[in-house]
Amino acid sequence: MSERNKFPYQMIEEALDELITCAKFSVFYDKKFGNKLGRVVTGNLGYPSAIILFSIIDIIGNCFKDKKDLEMIVDGKNVRVISKKDESSFFILNSKYFNQNLTNEEIKYLYNRFRSKLIHNGLIGAEAKMFPTSTKHKTAFFSTTSEGKGRYSVSLEELFYLCEKAINMFKIDLKEVVESSRLGKKFP
Repeated sequence: MSERNKFPYQMIEEALDELITCAKFSVFYDKKFGNKLGRVVTGNLGYPSAIILFSIIDIIGNCFKDKKDLEMIVDGKNVRVISKKDESSFFILNSKYFNQNLTNEEIKYLYNRFRSKLIHNGLIGAEAKMFPTSTKHKTAFFSTTSEGKGRYSVSLEELFYLCEKAINMFKIDLKEVVESSRLGKKFP
């Protein structure tokens, strides 16, 4: 089927499938096998991994913009609408798809640093740190400490598994959600 004949939900499903496949490669890639620089290099492809995984969150969140049929709790308040504010697409992290319990401040930080600054500037900030594996975080992908480097930490392996699970759950609702969404209604 050509792109022209695909419905928006089919394109979104294909995009999510391709992105999680690329994320799997980059999250579990070991830099020491691709080292051409002649120096000691460890870890995974952290920056591409983060860009891909946070794009997945953004895609799923944007499917719910202006819809009132998904509940999320943010700062102890029931949020039923992901608004037009950019970072609100990350409220989806506190939905049934990702099952997190992040504060509004944490959601904004994730969006602004680990998504926007990383994508547009190749930076995450002095207080931010990414871990290639889940050794730092046992079940959560995001944690905060009091101050300094690593104050805001993301486990890329945990985030990968979280996104993989969210995609599988979202696919069940995808057609209905997208067809009644702002994205689906604006699609030519």
